[in-house]
Amino acid sequence: MNGCHDDDWLISRFRFPKAISSWKSTELGPGLERQTARSHALPVPIQVLTTLGFLATGSFQRELADRSGMSQGSEPLHCGCFKRDHPHLSQIADFPNVIGAIDCTHIAIKAPSEGEYAYVNRKHFHSLNVQIICDAQMRLTNIVARWPGSTHDSFVLTNSSEDLFTKNRKIAARRNVLETMEDLIKRYRLNRECIKLVVELVRDAITSPTKRNNMISPEIQFLATLRYLATGKMQLCNANDLGISQPSVSRAINQTINVLCRPHINSIQTLLRTHLFIRFPLDNQQLHRIKANFMVIAGMPGVVGSIDGTHIQIIAPSKDEDVFVNRKKVHSINTQIVFDATFNILEVVAKWPGSTHDSRILMDSGLRCEAPCTSWVSLAG
Repeated sequence: MNGCHDDDWLISRFRFPKAISSWKSTELGPGLERQTARSHALPVPIQVLTTLGFLATGSFQRELADRSGMSQGSEPLHCGCFKRDHPHLSQIADFPNVIGAIDCTHIAIKAPSEGEYAYVNRKHFHSLNVQIICDAQMRLTNIVARWPGSTHDSFVLTNSSEDLFTKNRKIAARRNVLETMEDLIKRYRLNRECIKLVVELVRDAITSPTKRNNMISPEIQFLATLRYLATGKMQLCNANDLGISQPSVSRAINQTINVLCRPHINSIQTLLRTHLFIRFPLDNQQLHRIKANFMVIAGMPGVVGSIDGTHIQIIAPSKDEDVFVNRKKVHSINTQIVFDATFNILEVVAKWPGSTHDSRILMDSGLRCEAPCTSWVSLAG
């Protein structure tokens, strides 16, 4: 650091040649010069090069102190004094209307004490996902360095500064499919009245607290979730249908499903307790009507429901993984379903691992106690 090193040596250690380092020292001099009467005040160039060396290589402060001839305790005094200019952007490579090149990079960090799992990225180490934008001259124009490593790049971009990405962005018009589409059952498995009923149950929990004027309504969030659950359709296609982005669809699905599974939502608990949606008929009038319908379509007397088990494939759980492997060697939940002659679901049991036999589920279900049946006939698998 005594001025005898060439530009290649400086760039390899500080990422800048001598001319730029000297210019930075001149620009930052007024802010870095210390008002002290001591004879060994740190020169501005030493402070600048020390900071550059730490940022460029991550070298231990003790090593930088030995190299610069000062104490390790002096290092933190001047880190973070740089001010970044924002030059005008230019175009290269004949790409029209390009305002910058953008990408994300993962900065490795120590495992935090809170929310540690959220910082584990796809390469299985703890990091911050940092978004960087540069212009045609490779000058940094924007940095977002606040999201944990598990955050997707698209989410970081979507939640970036409004000044950069919303001024010139054209927001697609949202489609009001709940009011305009006729064949809702074909696409969403529920009719208009049922969709509105369930939306009211979860509205408060999925309504966004944002004050932005284009937030996604609870209706659209629920429709995005229903379409995914009903058809398994790709999130990008689902987003195009509803006029929202793919990350928004992903967040809507995750949030809505979590809300529907919450046991402490009073309105849903009340409905489940009263069996408003799914209930097995116990009064004689309903049972006779179901028996008559089955008699008409199948000629079988005394049938009050069709029963079978179906396997819902799941990701291998971390505990008791082996009991969830079914006879087809996939991990699943064995779900028992009973429906009437008009395909209305009367009873669902969805709590048994895939290796459980259908007869075991039936023996332990509430039908054995509640349903007035003496024998059962299972559908062919």
